[in-house]
This record gives sequence, C-alpha cells and structure tokens, in this order.
Amino acid sequence: MRTREPRPWSFIITGVLLGAAAFGLTSLLGDQVPGFSEVAAMGYMLVAGAAVGGIIGLVVAALVAGKPEKKAPRPAGATPSDPDA
Repeated sequence: MRTREPRPWSFIITGVLLGAAAFGLTSLLGDQVPGFSEVAAMGYMLVAGAAVGGIIGLVVAALVAGKPEKKAPRPAGATPSDPDA
C-alpha cells in the first residue's frame, strides 16, 4: 500500500484557523487594553494568532513530510535493478 504525501496547505490553514480562534478568544476573555478599542484589539489578536498558527502549521507539515518512508523488505533473490523489487 502506498502512502500519500501530506498536504502542507491543509496543515497551514488549520494552524491559521486554530491560532486566530485561540488569540481571538484570548482577546475576548482578557482585560481591555488602554488606548485600543475592543474591536482594534480583537483585530490585532486575530492577525497575530493567524500568523503564529500558520507558522506552527508549517513547522508541523515540514516535520510530517520529513519522515522517511518505511520501505518493504526486498524479496529474496531480487537485484537492485529489478523494477518489481
């Protein structure tokens, strides 16, 4: 059975969404910052969370894609030039 390569964009987009949600929730539950309206603070937190989440998703995608595949053992009597091996 062949394994598929992971799709890095899936990891990145998932990281962006989770990061934005986590930072947005932190903005809602946290104290109000003087000098910023709630909407402005929420916007900054969403953008920062999306950036951080995207970077984390990219790192996870790179780690998953970097794992070497486990190759099936070569059949007995096969030579390296056998296409079926």
